Amino acid sequence: MIWWPLLAGISLAWFLFGTRIVRAVGPDALGAPAGVIIATTVAVTLWRWSIRDAHRLSVAGGTCPRCTGPISTFEEQPRPGALDRGLRGWHCNSCGLEEFEPLTPAGDAS
Repeated sequence: MIWWPLLAGISLAWFLFGTRIVRAVGPDALGAPAGVIIATTVAVTLWRWSIRDAHRLSVAGGTCPRCTGPISTFEEQPRPGALDRGLRGWHCNSCGLEEFEPLTPAGDAS
């Protein structure tokens, strides 16, 4: 997959950047450890974003991200005048995965 070389390149760039910044500001001995910490943080963040995006694309496409079976979508609209939001959910009959997200009320402009 193309993501791993890209992830490694971005992490290497952040390692070099972090090492140079810390060496310019503080002691030379902290350069490499700070670069490793920055590179690891960037790599983990990008990896988690890619997992979350793949999960959302799978759900949006109507397939279960866990077992690739079909999922059913349902929505519960809020009652008129209620303070609660509505609810959108997904359910997989094959593996039992259930996910929910709140809907924004119609009167909310945010």
